[in-house]
Amino acid sequence: MLQLVIGTLLLLFGLQWLRTAIMRAGGLATLRDEQAAFRAEQEAGRLAGHQVRLGLDWMAFVVSFKECSSKGWKSSSS
Repeated sequence: MLQLVIGTLLLLFGLQWLRTAIMRAGGLATLRDEQAAFRAEQEAGRLAGHQVRLGLDWMAFVVSFKECSSKGWKSSSS
């Protein structure tokens, strides 16, 4: 039963991804501007300020934690 539920969810997400890819290839949907998204994230990081509590720069800690966690999840799933 669990395999059926997970398989159905994967199929639905895969079809949504395929639909978006076809729309982008056909020119009906715009591509995401990665440089603009990076600049927005960079500016948000600058505006967050520099807070040091308990000897940690919290913005740097959270960004590093997110990066290491995502890399760990990717390598453990392959």
